[in-house]
Amino acid sequence: MKYDFCFVGRLAHDTGIMIYLEALKVLKERGEAYCLVICGDGPQQQEAKNFVKVNKLKVNFLGFVNDPQKYVFQSKMVFVSRYLGVLEALLAKKLIFAVYDSEIKKDYLELAPFASWIVIEKDAVALANKISYFANRPGKSIKNIREGFAWAKQQTWDKLTDKYFELWGKSKFH
Repeated sequence: MKYDFCFVGRLAHDTGIMIYLEALKVLKERGEAYCLVICGDGPQQQEAKNFVKVNKLKVNFLGFVNDPQKYVFQSKMVFVSRYLGVLEALLAKKLIFAVYDSEIKKDYLELAPFASWIVIEKDAVALANKISYFANRPGKSIKNIREGFAWAKQQTWDKLTDKYFELWGKSKFH
């Protein structure tokens, strides 16, 4: 693997980019250094770059890329919290770490059908602890990866549409 982690998404508060970077800083301070590739750009890009520089983290900023899956496949684990990004990472058979910064995002992640196969945390220290746990016990993530992949490969746009209409109590024919 070329990278330990791949982040996929906008570099913005709601995607948790700074929480992920802070977790890598915590791990580095503990003597665990990881390499991260970032696929995305956004309003927190400069803040993230400054943080990485000041803390001497191993991070490669690629900006917007047309095919982030290429980098997901080159990574051991993935930082992502958006629905389709999680599906794509599950299909790539990667362990996924997602963070939240609000109660609605917490519910969004914890109530998602894939919640039991990803690691969900609120803050950098808790995230660092989980990363360390799984990094030092590679066998512990195999069940999550296997079951998440099995579920993800059964998902289709029709199933997602049906779920959407079911949620809103509508028929797709009206």
